[in-house]
Amino acid sequence: MKKLFYFFSVCTVLLSMVACSNNVFEDELIENVSGAQTRSSASIVEAETSTLAYILSEGDWYSKTPGSISRYNPSTNAIRTDFFKTVNGVSLGDTGNDMVLYNNMIYCLVSGHDLTSNDGGLWVINPTTGQATTRTIIQFPDPKMTGYKAMPRHMAFDNGILYISTYSGGVIAVSATDPTKVIGCKVLPAKFSEGICVVNDVVYVCNSGKEGDETAGNGNTISYFSTKSLDGTSKGVSTMQTALNPKLIKYSPKNKLFYYNALGENAMNTSLHYFASVSGGDYTVKDAKASDFDLTESHIYTVDVDWQSYKTKMFSVNLSDNVASPLTLPASPRFFGLSVKYHNGLLYVGESMGPRLFVLSESGSLVNQANTNVNNVNTIVFIN
Repeated sequence: MKKLFYFFSVCTVLLSMVACSNNVFEDELIENVSGAQTRSSASIVEAETSTLAYILSEGDWYSKTPGSISRYNPSTNAIRTDFFKTVNGVSLGDTGNDMVLYNNMIYCLVSGHDLTSNDGGLWVINPTTGQATTRTIIQFPDPKMTGYKAMPRHMAFDNGILYISTYSGGVIAVSATDPTKVIGCKVLPAKFSEGICVVNDVVYVCNSGKEGDETAGNGNTISYFSTKSLDGTSKGVSTMQTALNPKLIKYSPKNKLFYYNALGENAMNTSLHYFASVSGGDYTVKDAKASDFDLTESHIYTVDVDWQSYKTKMFSVNLSDNVASPLTLPASPRFFGLSVKYHNGLLYVGESMGPRLFVLSESGSLVNQANTNVNNVNTIVFIN
């Protein structure tokens, strides 16, 4: 019975991950929420002086719930669920993948339900009002699949340029001030590309799939290329070997190291890694599990789920020595941790297969929690 229970639990977990790195597109049933919808003139302005935040929830295909952005006040714990739709009069889109604050604007990437759904794209949002700058989602031609719109996954900014990884295995560069303007693109010798960062005029992209793969999870490379070579080809793209199923990559100016997490087989055996250069060796942070991680000036904070005990685990990694220390989490409430964000001495942890955002102290004690009403809480962005 225990093995049978574990099997069904694993199946449930894998289904919940279709909004994340390892989507099995052939099994997805979500409705197409087209970017052809138009935005209403509704405007909601809040006169709040305390810190405000926006919470991105991925949504989930099995309940046909699209992605959502809520507005949150950490000081009062007040939350306005589905704030984006309330303000703009349209759904965010199928799956909310990534959200970043840059130059006082919020950029949010949304993907469709498969590689050819043609409904993925970018929203640029005024953080004061929550209004999008365009009536419809901004879309881009897919750099590898001629005739289709790109399925964006993650983004990075550098020198006024927004670099977007695509699930087909490519990178699109657009102007941050005018995101409808495509500057160039690059094709990668991989598929199901995810995390991206730009350091010293070089773009680094995690690939959770190999060229020709039907589903994500079997990739083990990071592609890298010069920002000066956005010529629409794979010429000049190099690769380094990684652990299985790399997801996110971030750079620490403090110790001049790159960090990435790998989800492992079936996204159930995660790890955290670092390297100084693409030819300098790949090292594992001992004992640190990481389905997601946030990088601060002095530490890395990770979150993961132990699928043997069904418990969320979190770790703090000191950047001075790359030593991981486990956080002691409260026994209740129980949740499966999906995402983590550090802000002003607190950890904001999003729930997988659930709609809750948990606020924890640096040591792991529960401070507060909020309900977004939409499953798979992806990230949180603070606007003041």
